[in-house]
Amino acid sequence: MNRWLLVGVCLLLFLAFFLLRFPGEPNSDSNSQYHQIVTGRFNDWHPPLMARIWEALTLFGAGTGPIFAFDTIFYGCGVALLASLPARRGRWLCAYCMIFLAAQPMLLMMSVNIAKDIMMAVMLLLAVAIIGAVQEGLVAARPARTLCWALALLIVVMAALVRSNAVFLVAPMLVFAGRPALMARPMLMLALSAVGGVLLVPASNIVNHRILGASDAGAIRSLQIFDIAGIMVRGGDDVLADLPGAQALTQDVHRCYSPIMWDTLAYAHWNCHVLKNVEQAIRDSGGASLSSRWTGAIRRHPLAYLRHRLTHYNSTLYFWVPVHHTEAVRKLNTAGNRGGSFKNRLLDQVRYSPLTSPVMMVAIALVLLPWIIAALRVSRDALLRVCAILIWLALIYTGTFLLVGVATDQRYFFFTTLAVCLALPLALSDATIRAMMRRHSALAVATVGVPAAILALTVVARYMLPPPV
Repeated sequence: MNRWLLVGVCLLLFLAFFLLRFPGEPNSDSNSQYHQIVTGRFNDWHPPLMARIWEALTLFGAGTGPIFAFDTIFYGCGVALLASLPARRGRWLCAYCMIFLAAQPMLLMMSVNIAKDIMMAVMLLLAVAIIGAVQEGLVAARPARTLCWALALLIVVMAALVRSNAVFLVAPMLVFAGRPALMARPMLMLALSAVGGVLLVPASNIVNHRILGASDAGAIRSLQIFDIAGIMVRGGDDVLADLPGAQALTQDVHRCYSPIMWDTLAYAHWNCHVLKNVEQAIRDSGGASLSSRWTGAIRRHPLAYLRHRLTHYNSTLYFWVPVHHTEAVRKLNTAGNRGGSFKNRLLDQVRYSPLTSPVMMVAIALVLLPWIIAALRVSRDALLRVCAILIWLALIYTGTFLLVGVATDQRYFFFTTLAVCLALPLALSDATIRAMMRRHSALAVATVGVPAAILALTVVARYMLPPPV
């Protein structure tokens, strides 16, 4: 077979997708970012780099078309370059499986969204592909290799600025580029990710405010009020007890809080104004700030905080949840509700299928990781390292939502799903991993059994649990 034919097929596939779904689909977040471009007033409620990139792309036309093209080019080129690496060695089945899984309907449906989640994911995808190509020996000339390293680093930095919790992925990417053998040391990888992310948060704020010219919108307030409300409904009512109108505030928190999303605490659509009312009460009282109340609430009620975060994490991973639980909270008449059309119901089964749910992707990544680590300790194979970084990035990125997640949406885990789908064929076609699985057949069976059990539980929950009121 011809490797260039495979690349051409992949690029034609994404070109067809682009033409069919042009100009993409905006949402409330991207609409607000486009409004910033039109008005020339930028803030950091959503990281402003995406808005600045979009602003530059308006040279090619107004609306969502140019940025949809930007995302699709990164997406298609990243998949094509990654798939070409196993094809170069004659692992054609692996290569075509990577293309098929990366272009599956659920991922394409999500990538139509004009959203920071998609842009961050396709940027990281292309950066991994470039570094992998260099390590595989696809780029031989020294100047070209240097250019590729610089380009990959630039793309990684951009990805970290496009989505705030992506700062925790910078250190793992640097390990992959410079010391890939360290990916076989899980505790070190987690420590580097955590320390690197914490150090990069203030640096990213400086870039957002001083270089990108965005004003401070106080985006962290959504996390703070969400955590405070989650603690209060689990026994921590003393958090706001000293504020004027504390009884009414407490009643509103209990009425409006949902572990599914923070939005129910702040938007008039739900007739809830908890965030605004709490901030006003704090100003009137002259007491402790929202930030200090947040940290104080976590310190005084750690178990309530843990229950709140785990309940939300379950929701955002779409694990033990009923069908259409996010739509039920939003009270929207969308797919799966009584008014949903047959087409919408069918699309919804693809979008929210338990088979491609975030929890399934995490389960697959977790059972693959020990095999990959064991293989890394005896092999320096470049494709194995690509597989390893994809799994590490998927798990670390998904793990950040345990602490900072504030809403539930499948597109938040577009990168997780994409990374696992690309890593799976690489892992299963790796000679070292396959040899280990043959020697330890019982563990290999467990590798299949754990995701299967998670899938079964997820399906059971879909049909047993009633939708939230």
